[in-house]
Amino acid sequence: MLRFFPNILLSIYISLSAISAFGGSFVLNGQEYRFIKQVGSGGYGNVYWVGSGGRKFAAKVNTRGGLSSEMINPEVFFNDFLAKHNNRQGINATHDVGTVKILGDSRFDPSKSYLVEISALRDQSLRRYAASELRLSKLTSAETVEERLERSLRVVTDLLAGLTTLHKSGYIHRDIKTDNILVTSDGRAEIIDWGLVLNIKERSLGTKKLVGTPAFVDIDLLRSMRFQFYNDYASLGAIIFGLLTGFDSPITALSSSGKLSASQRQSEGLTTSFKTKV
Repeated sequence: MLRFFPNILLSIYISLSAISAFGGSFVLNGQEYRFIKQVGSGGYGNVYWVGSGGRKFAAKVNTRGGLSSEMINPEVFFNDFLAKHNNRQGINATHDVGTVKILGDSRFDPSKSYLVEISALRDQSLRRYAASELRLSKLTSAETVEERLERSLRVVTDLLAGLTTLHKSGYIHRDIKTDNILVTSDGRAEIIDWGLVLNIKERSLGTKKLVGTPAFVDIDLLRSMRFQFYNDYASLGAIIFGLLTGFDSPITALSSSGKLSASQRQSEGLTTSFKTKV
């Protein structure tokens, strides 16, 4: 037993070191936030739970450097859209956006400034919620099909309302997917992660670089290379398909059934090539 004691002490030391390394904090517009844990990651940064004044929030920290030339500045988008529509159906409340110094955490360079977005914390992503509460393939004996469809319809209604508000303001999201939708304790759906939002002001916009998630991307965008409002609705359509069937996307379902036509195989090939273009 004694010969294992040093190893036990070393394990405890490593664990405590990891905990202390995750004790960083930052101040945004006079309010201090302390890191609790990391809960996700994306193309331009990571998402954390943070605490301030006895409340918990979600904080997205841009750790990937600068924004591309076609992407809107998050602070501009916050003032122009999020601050005006925080209480609208289907829109996750964003409390603040700004550039900060993060101190007391070895994962962040204290000499650098990081772009941070503070949002309302919700129970779970739509991906997790759908797996247990919405998909008909997971129906339990205590439920009816109608009950599950009613919950799915409520989610879709919220998302349509959120996208309508966004599009009327001249913006498209460009990355609508189940991981970018949060669900509240009472089953309301809210769109999050505005990092790829684009201002197109009632017109399509050509691009040389595709962004988004292959399983949910609009096939028409892959062909036209022009962003338009209906690209978001096509992504929503893929989500609806997944809610009802349990597949990640229509293309995934067709692939698994072995019933792809020539045109469908072409679409699948476009999705595969999308991964190399992003």
